[in-house]
Amino acid sequence: MAVTDIASRTYNHGWRLDPIVRSLLDTDFYKLLMLQMIREFYPEQQVTFSVINRSKHVRLGEVIDEGELRAQLDHARSLRFAKKELIWLAGNTFYGKTQMFSPDFINWLANFRLPEYELHKVDGQYELHFHGPWTHTTMWEIPALAIMNELRSRHSTKGQGRFVLDVLYARAKAKLWSKVERLRKLDGLRLSDFGTRRRHGFLWQRWCVEAVKEGLGSSFTGTSNVLLAMDNDLEAIGTNAHELPMVAAALANDDTELRRLGRRLDRLSSRQRAADHGRRRHHQMVEAEGPRSPREALGVLRWHGCRFDRGDVQAFRRPRPHLVRLGHQPHQRFRRLRAGWIGRSRSDLAGLQGDVGRRKARGQAVG
Repeated sequence: MAVTDIASRTYNHGWRLDPIVRSLLDTDFYKLLMLQMIREFYPEQQVTFSVINRSKHVRLGEVIDEGELRAQLDHARSLRFAKKELIWLAGNTFYGKTQMFSPDFINWLANFRLPEYELHKVDGQYELHFHGPWTHTTMWEIPALAIMNELRSRHSTKGQGRFVLDVLYARAKAKLWSKVERLRKLDGLRLSDFGTRRRHGFLWQRWCVEAVKEGLGSSFTGTSNVLLAMDNDLEAIGTNAHELPMVAAALANDDTELRRLGRRLDRLSSRQRAADHGRRRHHQMVEAEGPRSPREALGVLRWHGCRFDRGDVQAFRRPRPHLVRLGHQPHQRFRRLRAGWIGRSRSDLAGLQGDVGRRKARGQAVG
């Protein structure tokens, strides 16, 4: 396997258009899983997907050149799924299930193209809007975020010399490898990569994935990035996201439609359970403090584990009254840690290690 010289590639960014997104598979796996369902249930639904920077102090309109941004967006629109990519999607096994994607869906992807975009600069910020069928606008989410993030990263390294960049990435690699060495000490660790949307750049994410694969071996369970999963013979990780129930609920006109929505989402859950051979590998996103009411506790028990979105990662290790009364303890379920947790304090790492062995710990790496 050839090792990419990231410093040279970063230095060359200023000489010509270096496409940030080079494949429609450079996206998160859950986008494709959701897309198949959206196409089945909402094939003609018109929506608008928007990207708006909520960090007002980061004035992207003053950092990112509009011409460069449009060039990258236009290039992404020129992409199509390659034949080898469609063959891989159709023939590969995901979560132990063959033909996760129907032949009809694969044929439809062969002609897929990202829709047009609408770009405005408002008070030092860019606003991106994508209008059209939900089946098409949804696929802009990851490429748009990746393009914006990497253009900002390129701006921060622009003008740096070749050797300065070489030292910069050498230090970043050493920092990541020190985390790998710490994680090796955790028995039963299962870690996966979900860094695509917030990555520094594709090349850096690829290096991280390849390094962690070698450093952690079977403890590294895969990546959400479909292209990296295909290229590195890894499991493509992901199921669905907030978008699916949120948009579907917003489209409901009354309680009857909401109940119909619930039945549709139950069908999705049934498919996922079948894909897992009956194992409930679904994760509810909760605050680290855990369920705060009997009703919320019952909801947690229907899931295989919880992903912490915010709060103290150690808090959920303490017994919660509602769960205890139902005969369950927090450590009996998977704990999926939010992105960016790895590398926190030694006490956090020790606390996590205290639970593995009773239940394997999961984590997320940042690309």
